[in-house]
Amino acid sequence: GASIVSLVLIYRFTSTKLTGAVNRLVEAAGKISSGQLDKPIQPLNNDELGYLASCFDNMRQTLLTNRETIARVQE
Repeated sequence: GASIVSLVLIYRFTSTKLTGAVNRLVEAAGKISSGQLDKPIQPLNNDELGYLASCFDNMRQTLLTNRETIARVQE
């Protein structure tokens, strides 16, 4: 009884936390792909998803730098 309830609660908490982090990364990827590069992506956790968020932010920064370089060259 109680152990099943505990497992269900742990599953729900973990699943909700994971889904929220993944949804946040999907939203960030969508913004990057549409050219919205001004907002940093902060990792929420110090785990694989946090590492992925850091990688997305590095990509965002590189794209922003490249955009600025291209604008200067074109002037």
